[in-house]
Amino acid sequence: MIDKETIGLIIENIDENITKTVACVFDETGGLVGSSPECLFWIQDKNNSVKEKHMKITFEEGFFTMTPIECSDIFYNNSFSRLEDGYEIIINKGDVLKLGLIELRFVDSKEIKQETLKQAKEIKEIEKHTQMDEIELKPRGKIDGLDFKAKENIKELIETKIDYSFIEDNNIKNSEVIMESNSSVNLDFTYENIGKILDKLQNELSQNRKKTILNDNFQKLNIDDFQTVISKIPLIKDTKLINLVVLKLITKELYSPVFKEMEEDIFMTYLQNALQNIIKNDQNIFENLTLLSLNKYKEK
Repeated sequence: MIDKETIGLIIENIDENITKTVACVFDETGGLVGSSPECLFWIQDKNNSVKEKHMKITFEEGFFTMTPIECSDIFYNNSFSRLEDGYEIIINKGDVLKLGLIELRFVDSKEIKQETLKQAKEIKEIEKHTQMDEIELKPRGKIDGLDFKAKENIKELIETKIDYSFIEDNNIKNSEVIMESNSSVNLDFTYENIGKILDKLQNELSQNRKKTILNDNFQKLNIDDFQTVISKIPLIKDTKLINLVVLKLITKELYSPVFKEMEEDIFMTYLQNALQNIIKNDQNIFENLTLLSLNKYKEK
């Protein structure tokens, strides 16, 4: 019986891969590489740059080949130019490529030792113990500077001890974020395209959802505590999730198909202007749109 051909693909910088997989072996049936758990090699970087189906590995006429899928960015063998869409290239052992922040290398499948494949489990165990240690270091009834057992001091604690530096991208200027955008796809600014982008973002965030454990070590909150918390503390630290909720609410509650029939879509013009003002650190328009959306939602 003739053994099937195989080739290995390993991640060189495993700290950039949030799925914690470190290597994969492809046989003659090939497989997909991407951020979907359904892919044979499931990877994703911290910037969510890897698409659900990013790259296809196939075996044809005695050679392994790779092909970018749906305008996916792949930089091959340290090239500064991305591979052209649909371009099939023959893989050689030792070849390197970059998907988002993740650097990979093709190797002989025999080089992928069992110890390497176990690294993902070991890393998860380390993270698990680290989280447990952090919980043990916190006094009972206390979390992130709040002590609900000392209710008379809760407002003072919030105003003086809460550090908001945990909010993602807190120190990045909005104009710099726009300049960093390096997308090769330039879609029109339409309601339909925005919907697709938001749906894609929601799927990515759902796939990377973190497990949570309820903590019952605290006394019950009263309404004063509740009012203080919602007025002083951000409930969500993920910028993408916050923006997703806001944009989903605005586009769902304020958009009407009537706008599309007009010569100029007033809604899209207003939304585009609101985004342009964000670049100048002016959130007033978006705050007004969000309040209008909430009022519309409340009326239902």
